[in-house]
Amino acid sequence: MKLFLKTEKGQIAMLMNDLSAYLLPDVKEPIDLQTEAIILNTLASLHASFWESTEIKKIDWLKTPEQYFDALGPGEHLTDSFAPPPQNILDSMNQGWELAFDLLPEEIKSMFLQPGEKIIKRWEDLPTTFLHGDTKLSNMALMPNSRIAAFDWAFAGQGPCSIDLGWYIAINSTRLARTKEDVILLYRTFLESHLNQPIEEETWLRMVDLAVFTGAKMLLWNKALGYRSGTERGKSEWNWWVQKLQIVVAHSN
Repeated sequence: MKLFLKTEKGQIAMLMNDLSAYLLPDVKEPIDLQTEAIILNTLASLHASFWESTEIKKIDWLKTPEQYFDALGPGEHLTDSFAPPPQNILDSMNQGWELAFDLLPEEIKSMFLQPGEKIIKRWEDLPTTFLHGDTKLSNMALMPNSRIAAFDWAFAGQGPCSIDLGWYIAINSTRLARTKEDVILLYRTFLESHLNQPIEEETWLRMVDLAVFTGAKMLLWNKALGYRSGTERGKSEWNWWVQKLQIVVAHSN
């Protein structure tokens, strides 16, 4: 994919190749197993390429883990004053978080209400890498050579790879070809392959905890609304996240 910058009359525009023919279908149905494997392998390759990069840590405009935690979390957000979400999304977030806090066990609720800087201390020693920041399937195109073109890098950042993984399983929940557990395991296989080394089990368990927490901190409001809908899928999705969050809390004590 080629990108071009064009300046005219004091304005800057970015032009890119038209990828519309290669976009994944915009439907709430699972993608196929092979496509999912290609996506996870590509994501793992990206993360492995910048694993513990000292240069990444020097770039001060990249998003930080704390900013990911706070982006869609409960309450007011730093960006609300200059880049507020659409009113319908904001209303859904407020309703969803209110409902989530009515449903959540107290120990999970108290963890969610902590500031991002305090939360990340549990995982700040995990390996850092470059993050896409918005790994939803609508930001990806499957090219003819079985390669992935990713776009919409507005949330690019640095932090543990679990942040991308957690958002991936949360935002694409209706599109996953495998169970969330199998997605996580397959990603680990690809990551270790690209790193050419295994990840210690204790470290990996902490990475999974961070993935669960990140996905929930950014999208649990949506899962709560799904639960309120009363569908079997909505209730099952909510229960999965709450059960995994209880494990995260237990590991943090």
